[in-house]
Amino acid sequence: MPISGLVVTLKPDTARRAVEQIRHRPEIQLGERQGQRLPVVVDTPDPEADKACWRWLNALEGVHHVDVAFVHFEEADAPSAFCSAITDQPLTQPTIGET
Repeated sequence: MPISGLVVTLKPDTARRAVEQIRHRPEIQLGERQGQRLPVVVDTPDPEADKACWRWLNALEGVHHVDVAFVHFEEADAPSAFCSAITDQPLTQPTIGET
């Protein structure tokens, strides 16, 4: 059962709509929004559902990008290659100061 801590960076012009759509996903808990950054926790039943939720967030209109802060797997769920199992791509460069 993976639990992912993510930071969603929102696009200013469509952020409100994106937050409302994210709010309606039962596997996602929202943190307190800080400007265009929205911390979220994703709790899914398996790594494939975690990957699907991450892809949905990344493709959502109003989302600029998603940064992975952490992922916790139960021992039985742990993938052999973290980046490829979660995102199918390498982690992004830090975006400190981006608006």
